[in-house]
Amino acid sequence: MQRQLDGKGWRRAVEPLRIKVFRRFWLAGIVANLGSMMQSVSAAWLMTSLTPGAQTVALVQTATSIPMMLFALVAGTLADIVDRRTIMILGQATMAIVTLSLAALTLAGWITPAGLLITTFLIACGNALYAPAWQASVVEQVSRPQLEAATSLNSIGFNVARSIGPAIGGALVAATGSGVVFVLNGLANLSLIGVISTWRRPKPVVQLPPETIAEGAIAGIRYAWLSPHCFALMVRAAAFGFCGSCVWALTPVLARSVFGGGPVTLGLLLGGFGAGAIIGAIIRAHLPITRANLLRYSTMLTAVATVALPLLPLLIPAIVLMALIGGAWVATLTGLSVSVQMIVPRWVVGRIIALNQMAVFAGLGSGSLMWGTVAQFTDIRSTFIAAALTMAASLLLDRWFPVASDLEPDIRSVRDMPQDPISPPLDDGTGLIVISLTYEVPSANAQAFVAAMQDLGRIRSRDGARRWSIQQDLDDPRLWEERFSSPNWLEHLRRQVRPVHEDQSVRERVAALHIGRPVIRRMIERGRVSLTRPWDAPSGSVPPI
Repeated sequence: MQRQLDGKGWRRAVEPLRIKVFRRFWLAGIVANLGSMMQSVSAAWLMTSLTPGAQTVALVQTATSIPMMLFALVAGTLADIVDRRTIMILGQATMAIVTLSLAALTLAGWITPAGLLITTFLIACGNALYAPAWQASVVEQVSRPQLEAATSLNSIGFNVARSIGPAIGGALVAATGSGVVFVLNGLANLSLIGVISTWRRPKPVVQLPPETIAEGAIAGIRYAWLSPHCFALMVRAAAFGFCGSCVWALTPVLARSVFGGGPVTLGLLLGGFGAGAIIGAIIRAHLPITRANLLRYSTMLTAVATVALPLLPLLIPAIVLMALIGGAWVATLTGLSVSVQMIVPRWVVGRIIALNQMAVFAGLGSGSLMWGTVAQFTDIRSTFIAAALTMAASLLLDRWFPVASDLEPDIRSVRDMPQDPISPPLDDGTGLIVISLTYEVPSANAQAFVAAMQDLGRIRSRDGARRWSIQQDLDDPRLWEERFSSPNWLEHLRRQVRPVHEDQSVRERVAALHIGRPVIRRMIERGRVSLTRPWDAPSGSVPPI
């Protein structure tokens, strides 16, 4: 449906701001992001003062990106199994403590390139802990129909900070030095902690004990790997981050070497990026275009603007080009983020958001390192041209990893409670739980049945089933057995509450192809053949029956 820039469209776009808790988070987020953008400019420019090498300057962006790549999955898992409010406070507290420590070192004149990189890395670790919990909490602050508008508003708020933060940061660095900017950023983190502390998050109804971090992380990776749409989104996010990281990492070098400017020039360039991002976020909410086409057009626009940026040594055209890149950047990443939140069920949303962020930051971190190295051995213009060509070539990924156009599946859970009792049927029900279902399938339906069961097997495996398989009876070819397992009774129960309504169509396809109801058997593993020699096996190892 075509969206127009009418009064109703604008009212829908700002409707989440009528919700008090969302509005408070939004305003506090702008303040915190303003401090973060000022910090980024200050750190990047401080590094150019400490060491002039392009590769070392680019390492500031790498130090910012690597923690999200390394720790976001753990943070996303914690966001799904622990109170998100607590995780958010811990993340912001980490950022505040390290930022204020960096400010003290800088003001005392003790900061070194290594110290700047280490503290930048630790600040990014705090952000990696905070970000997945914050993004996963948006759906708890607004209703599902308001989610896309809320995500766009958060993007606008972030880019308001990004548009003016670099310019303010550059001016403050020129006037007072980097240390004062670091102090202001630490105070901004503390202000956000105050807002989070007053949020009374609704407590979800928990029927089962939470997963361990390891179990939760594995479940998140399994879900992303076995969900084609999620995996495609992550591949495209990583590719866009990798190709676009050249602009992020080397703009300080561009400001100094191509435009012959200082921190104010850098602030104006990054401010242009942020201003374009605001305009892009506003326009994107009303464009009659699918997310798939938006990704294609944004990728091409970014490639063209990146080529032109170092070839036009005039500041005003460069700011305009940065604005175009900013608009394309935010339109792409907002579209990918909304797509993730619209297709992923609540039980795993924090982990998938984290994995998507890991993909973006993996691209940013590896790309920053590579483009910095290229610039070190060639020149800044050749590096930007190479990055632009790589960005254009990334459109070929559409053939293997297409982004589905504006999917809005029904991700409500089919059931809130497990079908089986919480307590295992046997006292020692801690072993491998094996489930088998026997179907009677007419021979004419056999081929279609196998195809439908493959889809069902992927869904069961995505939701936690292990060692899924389908077998045909050799003595009676009409009989087929589906078999899968769970490592223990608790995981068996978790799998039962994870199916969503969107997957019911696959189950209906299967049901239409077999006769009657399947025969279901639940078994617990009591032993298996070991490669250990019988006389080496410990005595008394057979469990009681």
